[in-house]
Amino acid sequence: MKKTAILFIVFFFVTLISNAQINLKPLESGVGAETNTYYKDINNVLNGFEGTYEYNGPDFYFKIKLVKTTMKARSVYWLDMLEGTYQYVKNGIDANYLNIPFHNNNNNARIMINRIRKIDDGLQYFCPNCLTEKWIEGSIKDYVHNRLAILYIAKRIVNGEEGLQLGFLFPLEGQNVNDPEPAPAHLPSGEFFVKKIN
Repeated sequence: MKKTAILFIVFFFVTLISNAQINLKPLESGVGAETNTYYKDINNVLNGFEGTYEYNGPDFYFKIKLVKTTMKARSVYWLDMLEGTYQYVKNGIDANYLNIPFHNNNNNARIMINRIRKIDDGLQYFCPNCLTEKWIEGSIKDYVHNRLAILYIAKRIVNGEEGLQLGFLFPLEGQNVNDPEPAPAHLPSGEFFVKKIN
């Protein structure tokens, strides 16, 4: 009797799983949070943004690490995305989150990128001279001060060096990436180039 019950339960779950269909949609079409949908980076656009990048200037130091995650589970859907973390040093404050893992222990990534944009998407104030191909958008969070910024990223080559152009927008403060208002202590503001180091 026990054996029959176990076989019935196994059969039930196998049938349930085989009948559950996952809809596949390209990440480039946007994330709509549809149930049982996988927003996949079909054209591997995000792969070109993976790596470690840094800016080492007279005003501050900024280092960013980006890693592609596939089929990341959300409440009712899955998606491919870039996750990452950063280090920001300015005026003697060193906000270094590079060694804090974000794939385990329920730690959230400090950087989450899940939107692929095209040149004709507008946003004229972000790097009008470098939007020559697909670029990406997401968020970066300073958990210490509970501040969030929208992060725009485009591939760029400056003086023969490969890297990324970054733009920060603080929507809750009504700031523009060109606004001279100071950013939170643990996030840079404005727009700048980070060269690829790994």
